[in-house]
This record gives sequence, C-alpha cells and structure tokens, in this order.
Amino acid sequence: MGYGAVGAAVAFNLMAADNFDKYKIEEDPNIADQYYTGANKFLTYSLAGVGTAAGIWAATYATSISKNKKAKNIKPDELKNDPRTTVYSAKSDSKMLNTRGLPPNLFAELKFADANGNGILEAGETGELTVKISNQGKGDALNLEVVLKDSISDKNLSVSENQKINRIKPNESLTSKFILTSTKDLQTGKHKFEILVKEAYGFDMDPAYLRLPTYAFQAPQFSVSGYE
Repeated sequence: MGYGAVGAAVAFNLMAADNFDKYKIEEDPNIADQYYTGANKFLTYSLAGVGTAAGIWAATYATSISKNKKAKNIKPDELKNDPRTTVYSAKSDSKMLNTRGLPPNLFAELKFADANGNGILEAGETGELTVKISNQGKGDALNLEVVLKDSISDKNLSVSENQKINRIKPNESLTSKFILTSTKDLQTGKHKFEILVKEAYGFDMDPAYLRLPTYAFQAPQFSVSGYE
C-alpha cells in the first residue's frame, strides 16, 4: 500500500507539472485559470499520496517494534497457560548418528564358482560370486550395501539383488553372495563386473572388479561317419 501511494504521488506530481506548464503559455485567461486550478489540485493529491505512504510505513514500523518487544519478553509459562494456544508434540523418524571417533577401512576378496568349474559362465549355467568383506580399520563400518554392476547389458544374464550388511566391526569379515543365472540365449562376451561396497557415512570401499567370460550355447552337429 505504501509503494502504491508513492506511485500515485509521482503520477499526480507529473500531472501538476504538466498543467502548470500549460498555464504559463496559455493566452486565454479562462483556460489558464483552469490549468492553474488543476495544477494546484494535482499537487495536493501528490502531497496526500506522500503523506499516506509515510503514515502506512510509520504505522507498520511501530506495530513491528511493539510485536518484537512482546515476543522478546514473553515467558514460557504465559504461552503455556494461554487458552488460545495449543501444544503439539511429535516424534521424528529415528536416525543413526555418527558417534565413532575412527573410520573403518574396507577390503574385499572375490571368488567365482560355476557349475563345471572352468571359470566360464556358459549358456544355461548358474554361477556364484562370493564377496568377502573385511574391515581393517579402527572403527565400525555401518549400514553397508554391496552392489554388483555389469559392464555389458545382456537380458539373458541376471544377477541377484544388492546385499545389505548392518555392521562389520574392526578386524571382522563378513560374506555376501551373488547368484548369476544365464539362459540358453546367452551371448559370448567378456563381462567386467564392478563390485561396490557403500558405507552409510561415506567410508566406501574402493571398487573391485571381476572379469568373467561368457560362452554362447554351441549346437551339436551330426554327421554320418559310415554305413553298414
């Protein structure tokens, strides 16, 4: 409202100046009087706008100061006993706080085993990747997530879901296992799996990698070697 009053004051002031300029050059006395009267009227409106803006801002300032003093001087008992107030309480979701002084230091050992033991995942074969995670640091590793990412996208090769580990204490080791399942349409390729161990407070393990070749299904070829 204050800025609106200032804007109106500026507009009326311009109108007053315009009427006064016309008054000075008008030769007809009757029309000149009208311009002069208009200049005075618009000047009065302009001053009223300035006064209105000043009054609004002064009242706002005074109200703010008064409320600020009341807020500073209010006592907890007064707020608590005020019948117009209502006390609400709530409980937030629990969060784990990092109160440890020393960080963990994570390492992983990888072991892959397939059905025929040749270290190659063949079409229709199932393999198992074992990730042994050890904490060689001085602090606990908390809320771990073990993630397995494949460098090649092949819908015929599926990997079990990410593994969760609540805690690994210093000098302790825990094992996570991933099942790799292939269909008969598996393609021949050289897969590179990235193993990530993410820790709740950012003490993640450096990535580890497993290179795993895959071999497509080889159809048999029959031939007649002789006859009798």
